[in-house]
Amino acid sequence: MSFDKKSAVVSIENETNNNYIIPVDLTNLKAFFNFETCAYFSEYDSSYNPLALTLIVIDANSGEKIEAKRGTAYMEDNFAEKYIKEISRCGVIDNTYVNWSKTQEINDESKAKINYYLVRNLVFLKPKQKINFRVLIDLKNVSTESLYVFDWYNLDESKRYNLQLQFDVQNCFYDFLTKKQRETFSDYKLFTGKIESNILQCGITE
Repeated sequence: MSFDKKSAVVSIENETNNNYIIPVDLTNLKAFFNFETCAYFSEYDSSYNPLALTLIVIDANSGEKIEAKRGTAYMEDNFAEKYIKEISRCGVIDNTYVNWSKTQEINDESKAKINYYLVRNLVFLKPKQKINFRVLIDLKNVSTESLYVFDWYNLDESKRYNLQLQFDVQNCFYDFLTKKQRETFSDYKLFTGKIESNILQCGITE
């Protein structure tokens, strides 16, 4: 991972001789919270991206991971305009989930929503294949997907901090694939385990 304080270029490489599937959202980041579990993934909401890489902020002296804070967005001058756009977007998303549940033969609407998000974020890697992508980094609003809440890091300006990206791929993620989808992906192994980037000793204070 390379970093310029506003974004990071991330590389994921399949160093094996097998085809692999990795469920990972390449478009955004999420903040570090201790409470994330498989149960949390099962409560997926479109305003949050559980498959995104986790932006870890590390105290350079103690090595401690800093847990993020969650706040409610304040009412900006153009909040009403943003709210109307969000409501319109939700209507489109709901129709997408309805159509998806029909084509994938998923009767439970909440499971169809998770399945849609999961399948759309499956990365297929051939042996020795490498992908590169860029993600924006904002410590004051780690994930910019939600209109109503934001996650941020409360850092001490007198301390030095390092950055790392991590992602823990758990077996429970694949529980939301249908039997037919699993058969379609049978030529690929389903990756489980932890993905960690190099630690960037950037000495950030904000």
